[in-house]
Amino acid sequence: MAWGLMQKRHMIETQMTVKARQVDELEKQTKHLETAAPDKDINEIKVKKSKVEERFQLIKQPFIGRQRLLEKKKEALQFRRDVEDGLLWIAEKMPLATSTEYGNNLFQVNTLQQNNQSQQTEVENHEPRVNTVCNNGQNRLINELHKAWQELKEAIYNRRANLLRNERAQQYRFDANETESWMSEQELYMMVEDRGKDETSARNFIKEARKSGSGRHPLAEQVAVKQSQLDKLYTGLKDLAQERRAKLDEALQLFLLNRDLGDLEQWIADREVVASSHELGQDYNHVTLLWERFKEFAHDTETIGSVRVAGVNVIADSLIAAGHSGPATIAEWKDKLNEAWQDLLELIETRTQMLAASQKQVAMSDELGRDAGSVSTLQRKHQNFIYAGDRANEISNREQEVVSAWASLQMVCEQRRGKLADTDDLFKFFNLVRTLMQWMDNVVRQENTSEKPPDVGGVELLMSN
Repeated sequence: MAWGLMQKRHMIETQMTVKARQVDELEKQTKHLETAAPDKDINEIKVKKSKVEERFQLIKQPFIGRQRLLEKKKEALQFRRDVEDGLLWIAEKMPLATSTEYGNNLFQVNTLQQNNQSQQTEVENHEPRVNTVCNNGQNRLINELHKAWQELKEAIYNRRANLLRNERAQQYRFDANETESWMSEQELYMMVEDRGKDETSARNFIKEARKSGSGRHPLAEQVAVKQSQLDKLYTGLKDLAQERRAKLDEALQLFLLNRDLGDLEQWIADREVVASSHELGQDYNHVTLLWERFKEFAHDTETIGSVRVAGVNVIADSLIAAGHSGPATIAEWKDKLNEAWQDLLELIETRTQMLAASQKQVAMSDELGRDAGSVSTLQRKHQNFIYAGDRANEISNREQEVVSAWASLQMVCEQRRGKLADTDDLFKFFNLVRTLMQWMDNVVRQENTSEKPPDVGGVELLMSN
């Protein structure tokens, strides 16, 4: 209810602020009228303005007093609510603080100790809030809250002492078998065949293997009764650790090689996009520009690519020569890379020949000469241009092969066209036969009907159908 009154009071306060501005505005308007119309009777306006101001002050004073009362009421209710919240919070924490569960083993004891320490820290962090409430409250409620607070702190302290005693007991029971259990677990870990799925996991496994084989367990010398057994287990564990570390090193080397191969194959694929372009230029200048750019591209590709491919091949060969456990996989990766590199070189060579041919094609001039001498000169240049050189026979043979292949292709196409036409005629015939069979079946069904017309009109109707 008090909160509702406060909200209503805030709304009235907003209205009072607006009205106060309006009263101030009356003062300004009165002064303006005195200056703008000095000949008019301004006394009546002043009297009305004074009455408004007095009335506003009469309303304002009770409002301010009631607002103060409501604020005090709000503070009292807020204090009571804070005390109730504090008591509820203490009641929530008290069951764990007064619990008699101290754990049946060392792990449970440590867990309970961590929980108790977390609760103690939470209580200590919450204490300033409780003190603030107590400083602002009344004596009866303060005493109740303070008493509950002290009981909670004492319960947490007592539980901490009981947990420490139980921890020492459980630690004594735990130390007897801890060393042998550790050795057995490490032995099982060293026998795992998992070498990681990538470079990061392989490095993590190597760190664990180094940690496992770096030194003796700190409790090994404390268990004198099982000394000989532990020494034997430890020796076997070191052997397994060294063996697993070697396997993990191999896995890491394989992952590194795979990463280098992937990067290089992606680089080759990007270069293949440029080398497989079919753009030949629109005129002589355009072809020349493409030719110059592609020569630079081809030179950079062959220079950089040969070095990178050779480096990866050396790494692969060294791994195989060192007796790596995956020589087949390494050899397959190596062959795949070399094949991709050779394909790229062939694409570069093909593109080079295409641009050279295009450059020759657009290099022919449309000039026919101005006299007999210039015509003779142009004829010699043309003969040199069309001369195939040492590869004339090879070009001629290739030309015959192309012509023969083209004739064979045309013959095969003509044969297939004839077969397709024959097949089309066959299916048209089947469709016609099916249509005729359906028509004949319908006629036979109508002729065999048992319906007899009752009169001449019915006979004529059947005959027309």
